[in-house]
Amino acid sequence: MRITMLACVAAFVALAACGNPAKNQNDQGRSPSGAYKVTMMDGTEVVVDLKADGAFTMSEPGGSTAREGTWRRADGQFCLNDTARPREVCMDEASVGENGGFDLSARGKVVMQFRPMAAAGG
Repeated sequence: MRITMLACVAAFVALAACGNPAKNQNDQGRSPSGAYKVTMMDGTEVVVDLKADGAFTMSEPGGSTAREGTWRRADGQFCLNDTARPREVCMDEASVGENGGFDLSARGKVVMQFRPMAAAGG
C-alpha cells in the first residue's frame, strides 16, 4: 500500500506541475487547517493534515507520515511544496459543500478531493 501511495503522490506532483504558480502569498478566506481524507484521481485515499502554521503531512489512513512540506493559498489556488521534491505546485481550488471540503484541479480536471475528517472525540 505504501508503494501505491508514493506512486500516487508522484503522479499528483507530475500532474500538478501543469498548474500555474500563484501570484502572491496573501489570500483572504477561511483557514483550511485540519485533517482531511484526500482522494486522488485514481481513487487512492490518503490522510493530509494541514497545520495552521503552513506545514502539512501526508500518510496512509492509520499509517506513518510518508510526505511532508508546506502549503499556502493565493489567488484562488492552493499550493503545496513537498520537502522531498522542493518545487512549489499550485492548482485551482474550488469549495465543495458547506463542510469545508474542497477540490484541487489541474488542466480542468479534479486531481485531489479534500474532505474534512471528524475531530477525535467529536
